[in-house]
Amino acid sequence: MLWNHRLKSARRAKGYSVPQLARLIVGDDADAIAVMRERIYSYEKISAKQKPVEQPRGQTMSQLANALGVTVQWLRDGDATSGNHKVSATLGGLDENPVPANVTSEQSEIKYPRSPLPIYGRAAGGREGKFVLNGEKVGEILRPPSLEAVAEAYCVEQSGDSMSPAIEDGYKLYVNPKLPYRRGHFVVVQIRTEVEGEFDGYAKKFVSFSKKELVLEQLNPARQMRFAADLVESIHRIVGVEFN
Repeated sequence: MLWNHRLKSARRAKGYSVPQLARLIVGDDADAIAVMRERIYSYEKISAKQKPVEQPRGQTMSQLANALGVTVQWLRDGDATSGNHKVSATLGGLDENPVPANVTSEQSEIKYPRSPLPIYGRAAGGREGKFVLNGEKVGEILRPPSLEAVAEAYCVEQSGDSMSPAIEDGYKLYVNPKLPYRRGHFVVVQIRTEVEGEFDGYAKKFVSFSKKELVLEQLNPARQMRFAADLVESIHRIVGVEFN
């Protein structure tokens, strides 16, 4: 399999369109998204002689691999010595939106090691997509390679459609507490409650955090959410989603 095919199959396995993958890599800057989008389109092209375009150099290959949850070695060389994992990709029409598996589907063999990642939180209901975080593990999911060395990484499950269409109900969100965050990043925040050791959790877009308040953005319905700064326990960056 050519490296272009591996890139495209991994992207489709995650359910990302090219613009979505570009945004995941560079954030919300429109100009940066446009540049990365065109790069990805060019990377996925195959010539008439079935020859792939030259592989990207520098950090771009690492950015692609991290965003797709695969190793740089696998993406570059197709190395299969480190384990075997199947990812199921459901493909839609030209816009590549996911559709039910009984419409059309494709299986991609993506091989890389993944150890368990804990899932925390339980749904609390309501239009804001709140979930309860009390340190109790409610399940496990396979860990993407980009989080193998991050002991503090964890997963939460989105509750409700308050962040649709970016994050739908039931999506599992990979969280890396070690990464910095900025305006436009998707984050999981913990807000202190009256119950000792229990926090309200929200998966939202980060807007700002001052000495006075934390401001988050909700997509559906579109509005801003504000919390007093002294109630904020943590803000952790979301680095990927799993919806199979």
